[in-house]
This record gives sequence, C-alpha cells and structure tokens, in this order.
Amino acid sequence: MAESENVIMHSSTVLLCSLFVQVAHAASLNWPWSWDEPVHTLTWGTSSWTNCSGLTPPGTPGFRPNCMDSERILDILIKRDIVYVQGYDFGRELQQDNFENAEREIAAIREHKREKGSKKPYGILGYRGIVVGPPALWNISQYKSFWLTDDLGVHHPGLWDFRNASARRFYISDLLRQTNISSADGCFIDTGDIVAARSNLTVQSRQEIFNATALLWKELIESGSTKSKLFLVTPSLKNHMGQDIDGDDGTPRCIGNESITTPCYPYGEEVLYDILGDDVWAPHRQFNIPSRDFGKDTAGCVAAIHTVMEQGTRGPQMLTCNGCNHSTVEGQAMFNVSFAAFLMGCEKGSYFGAGAHFHNDSSWDYAWPDLERSIGKPVDKAVQTGSKFSRTFEHVRADVDCETQTGSITWL
Repeated sequence: MAESENVIMHSSTVLLCSLFVQVAHAASLNWPWSWDEPVHTLTWGTSSWTNCSGLTPPGTPGFRPNCMDSERILDILIKRDIVYVQGYDFGRELQQDNFENAEREIAAIREHKREKGSKKPYGILGYRGIVVGPPALWNISQYKSFWLTDDLGVHHPGLWDFRNASARRFYISDLLRQTNISSADGCFIDTGDIVAARSNLTVQSRQEIFNATALLWKELIESGSTKSKLFLVTPSLKNHMGQDIDGDDGTPRCIGNESITTPCYPYGEEVLYDILGDDVWAPHRQFNIPSRDFGKDTAGCVAAIHTVMEQGTRGPQMLTCNGCNHSTVEGQAMFNVSFAAFLMGCEKGSYFGAGAHFHNDSSWDYAWPDLERSIGKPVDKAVQTGSKFSRTFEHVRADVDCETQTGSITWL
C-alpha cells in the first residue's frame, strides 16, 4: 500500500481513514419535495457526442459555431427537479482539460430559470470524470502509485487504487476544479464500486478497495460542502443492496474463501451507508428492467426492487431508465416495469428519469404522462408475494411481476 494511514474496523476488515477536508456536518438536502406534486424527475443535460467550437477547431469535421442549448431545450431543463450537466464533448473536455462549455451551460440554465421565474431545477449536478490528459495520467511516473497493483503483482495503469490517500486527494481536487463548486450543486461520478469486484484480488483486498472508494465519496462530500450548503455526490452503483447470490451483473458476493482469480463483490452496498455515516449522498442507478445492470432474470429483478426499497428508507436516490423509449413497444414496456419498480421504493427524496441520457436523441424530451401527475401519499409499503410486488398511493397503484418482468401503473 502506498501510504501509511490510520485505520478503523468494519466487518472484520480494515477501513482506511484519512479525511481530506472535514466539515462539521454540512447542510442537509433541502430541495423542495412533496407527494402532492408531480413525480420528482431528473434529466441529463448536454450530449457527450456533440462536437463544439472551442474543442473542434473551425474548418475541421464536426465544427459547430454555436453549441449552446436552444430555448426549447432550456425550457425542458427548467421543468426537471435535477439536471446533470456533462458538457458538450465529454471525452475531449477531459483530454484537453477544458470545461468552459459545461460551465457555460450551468450559467445558461440558471439565467433561463431566472428569466422564466422558475424554481426548477432545484439542483444542477456536474457529470464529471477525471482529466486524462494530455499527457495521459497513467503515463506520468509521479502518479504510478495511484493505480492498482493486484495481488498477483500485476500493475494496472489507469485503474484507481483509492487506498492511496494521495490518489484520493488528487482525484477530489481535480474533480472539484472541473465541476466548479461555486456554480454546481454537486456532481455525478462514474467511479463506482466495480473495481472491488475485479479478479486477482484477495477478499481482504476487495474489502479494502471497496471501503476506500466509499471513503473517497465521503471526503468529496465534505470537501465540496459548507455548513450552509450541501455538495451532493451521486455515484453510479453497480451492485445490489444485501445478499444477491448470483450477482446482478454476473458478479456474486464474496463468501470469504474465493480464489484471488474469482471475481466477487466484497459486501452488499448497505455497507456504503455505514461508511458515509451522517453525510447525505444519493446513489445513482441505471434502472432498466430488464437490463444488463439490473433484472436480467427473476432473481435480479427482485433484488433490484429490494435495493430501491432499502435505499428509499435511507435517504435520497436517483434512478434513470435510459432504455425507456416511448416510440417502441419494448421501450414503453420497460418504462411500465421500471417506473412501477421505482414506486415500490419511492420515498421523500426519490427521483426518477425516463428517456435517453442526452438531448441529441429523439426520445430524450418525451413528456411521459405518468410523470406529470401526482401519485399522492403512500397508502402502504410495498407488498411482496413470491416474485410479485404491489404498492398503492393515494392516486395510483403500481404492480410488478418479476417472473415475467412486466409492470403496470393504474391510476385511481
């Protein structure tokens, strides 16, 4: 391990503990949320595939003289509770360390919101990665210790090992610089818990890496927050809460005696809440049923619903059905089951988005009628009978059959 650090114990394994900047209990999430309003929604802002001036020089293929959002798009964005802003050419922004377009879009959304007298969006989150060049970080010798060396001694340049406190500090500092915490309300990060499930690691190493990644998120929250304003961090998660024997993506839970060449998740994700403690955060999930992330089969569908039910009781959660597409029978069916599954765990602070991630897709801006109505207060908790779930609210009943992976929404 690159650095010596203080440790605390968790589940009979070590948790690295060395906070970057510590804030004494930053403010909680105070965005308006009511059962009497339409479903609380999130959306993705700009496209990672759109080339823009400033990143694409004039005279070269892909150059566009004006890449800012149209008024129509801005009108859509200010109807959502939360907007993720990625920037116009995510890959080249990272390569060129140029985030002006993302900052311009945040400013444009805020100005349009002011001009239209809209209260929404309540939160604008940067969708950020880590600067990769030039030159590529993994080709710079001073950062060699940032990357994972597995338990067979193989070095993996570019694969973060957050057990190294210097790697966490670098990542946080760079990410906050990109996101521009003076204008954004938080950030989505795609550095999830998947590294801990990779092969050629002992179970103890997996546990340490999992814990260190959670610690990164905790330090990021506390570094970006103040006592009066929460910097909301919403990391993309891949595994389920609790015991999922088969694994939602083919990676099962570790039982403790696996070979180092056998991939497995060290914990269920309830452990993340233990590590982050009182810090407010929001897990993000691509919530498509059926999908490669969740619900490939009956057991995966059931585990996905249990996950949302558990998350909802613990705090905010962000779910996006980016496979929901009103123009196809398959996309409509996916909306029905995914939205119904979301409602099984919907609590105060739960947000749902449907449609393509980015607004260069024709399905992005569809106004799903079910999301424009109030579901009302919950009448009960979700009821499970075998692989079927149902839940009733004042104005709607949701049903999911995980055996057939179908769902229905019935307005009352």
